[in-house]
Amino acid sequence: MMAPFDSSAPHRPAGDFARPPAVVILLYAVQGWAAVNGLPCSGLRRLPARSAWLPHFVRLLHQPDACQTLADHACQGLRADNAPAELAGTVQRAMRRPDALALMVDALAAESIRC
Repeated sequence: MMAPFDSSAPHRPAGDFARPPAVVILLYAVQGWAAVNGLPCSGLRRLPARSAWLPHFVRLLHQPDACQTLADHACQGLRADNAPAELAGTVQRAMRRPDALALMVDALAAESIRC
Protein backbone atom coordinates (compact mmCIF):
# COMPACT_ATOMS: atom_id res chain seq x y z
CA MET A 1 0.00 0.00 0.00
CA MET A 2 1.33 3.43 -0.90
CA ALA A 3 1.92 5.99 1.81
CA PRO A 4 -0.45 8.95 1.70
CA PHE A 5 0.85 12.14 0.14
CA ASP A 6 2.36 14.43 2.75
CA SER A 7 1.97 18.02 1.58
CA SER A 8 4.18 19.26 4.42
CA ALA A 9 7.18 17.21 3.23
CA PRO A 10 9.97 19.23 1.59
CA HIS A 11 9.99 19.03 -2.18
CA ARG A 12 12.19 20.17 -4.99
CA PRO A 13 11.02 23.00 -7.17
CA ALA A 14 10.59 22.19 -10.85
CA GLY A 15 13.95 22.10 -12.60
CA ASP A 16 15.95 21.45 -9.43
CA PHE A 17 17.16 17.97 -10.31
CA ALA A 18 19.59 15.78 -8.43
CA ARG A 19 23.29 16.27 -9.10
CA PRO A 20 24.44 14.38 -12.18
CA PRO A 21 26.81 11.45 -11.63
CA ALA A 22 29.94 13.43 -12.44
CA VAL A 23 32.35 10.53 -11.87
CA VAL A 24 30.46 8.40 -14.40
CA ILE A 25 30.49 11.25 -16.93
CA LEU A 26 34.24 11.68 -16.31
CA LEU A 27 34.91 7.97 -16.82
CA TYR A 28 32.95 7.93 -20.07
CA ALA A 29 34.91 11.04 -21.12
CA VAL A 30 38.16 9.17 -20.43
CA GLN A 31 36.89 6.21 -22.45
CA GLY A 32 35.92 8.49 -25.36
CA TRP A 33 39.24 10.34 -25.22
CA ALA A 34 41.12 7.02 -25.19
CA ALA A 35 39.15 5.73 -28.19
CA VAL A 36 39.86 8.88 -30.22
CA ASN A 37 43.56 8.76 -29.33
CA GLY A 38 43.99 5.06 -30.09
CA LEU A 39 44.72 4.01 -26.50
CA PRO A 40 43.69 0.51 -25.46
CA CYS A 41 40.44 0.67 -23.53
CA SER A 42 37.78 -1.98 -23.11
CA GLY A 43 34.96 -0.33 -21.24
CA LEU A 44 34.82 1.52 -17.96
CA ARG A 45 36.39 -1.33 -16.03
CA ARG A 46 39.58 -1.28 -18.13
CA LEU A 47 40.50 2.34 -18.71
CA PRO A 48 44.03 3.38 -19.67
CA ALA A 49 46.44 4.08 -16.83
CA ARG A 50 45.76 7.35 -15.02
CA SER A 51 49.21 8.58 -15.99
CA ALA A 52 48.00 8.57 -19.62
CA TRP A 53 44.80 10.58 -19.17
CA LEU A 54 44.98 12.50 -15.89
CA PRO A 55 47.35 15.29 -17.06
CA HIS A 56 45.19 15.89 -20.15
CA PHE A 57 42.00 16.21 -18.10
CA VAL A 58 43.63 18.47 -15.49
CA ARG A 59 44.74 20.81 -18.30
CA LEU A 60 41.33 20.53 -19.93
CA LEU A 61 39.56 21.86 -16.84
CA HIS A 62 41.40 25.16 -17.28
CA GLN A 63 40.06 25.68 -20.82
CA PRO A 64 37.05 27.97 -21.41
CA ASP A 65 35.17 25.20 -23.25
CA ALA A 66 35.99 22.48 -20.70
CA CYS A 67 32.39 21.41 -20.07
CA GLN A 68 31.56 21.07 -23.76
CA THR A 69 34.78 19.18 -24.46
CA LEU A 70 34.11 16.82 -21.54
CA ALA A 71 30.57 16.30 -22.81
CA ASP A 72 31.91 15.52 -26.30
CA HIS A 73 34.44 13.03 -24.91
CA ALA A 74 31.75 11.42 -22.73
CA CYS A 75 29.41 11.06 -25.72
CA GLN A 76 32.24 9.39 -27.67
CA GLY A 77 32.72 7.03 -24.73
CA LEU A 78 29.01 6.26 -24.63
CA ARG A 79 29.07 5.44 -28.35
CA ALA A 80 32.14 3.22 -27.86
CA ASP A 81 30.25 1.41 -25.09
CA ASN A 82 27.13 1.02 -27.28
CA ALA A 83 25.08 2.90 -24.68
CA PRO A 84 21.56 4.07 -25.59
CA ALA A 85 21.68 7.26 -27.66
CA GLU A 86 19.40 9.06 -25.19
CA LEU A 87 22.21 9.09 -22.63
CA ALA A 88 24.20 11.47 -24.83
CA GLY A 89 21.44 14.07 -24.47
CA THR A 90 21.43 13.53 -20.73
CA VAL A 91 25.19 14.12 -20.58
CA GLN A 92 24.89 17.27 -22.71
CA ARG A 93 22.18 18.66 -20.41
CA ALA A 94 24.18 17.78 -17.29
CA MET A 95 27.24 19.56 -18.62
CA ARG A 96 25.23 22.75 -19.24
CA ARG A 97 24.40 23.08 -15.53
CA PRO A 98 25.97 26.11 -13.85
CA ASP A 99 27.79 23.83 -11.39
CA ALA A 100 29.00 21.32 -13.99
CA LEU A 101 32.63 22.44 -13.89
CA ALA A 102 32.76 22.27 -10.09
CA LEU A 103 31.22 18.79 -10.18
CA MET A 104 33.81 17.66 -12.72
CA VAL A 105 36.67 19.09 -10.65
CA ASP A 106 35.38 17.11 -7.66
CA ALA A 107 35.05 13.97 -9.80
CA LEU A 108 38.57 14.38 -11.18
CA ALA A 109 39.97 14.87 -7.70
CA ALA A 110 38.16 11.74 -6.46
CA GLU A 111 39.41 9.65 -9.40
CA SER A 112 42.96 10.93 -9.08
CA ILE A 113 43.28 9.53 -5.52
CA ARG A 114 41.23 6.36 -6.01
CA CYS A 115 43.21 3.17 -5.54
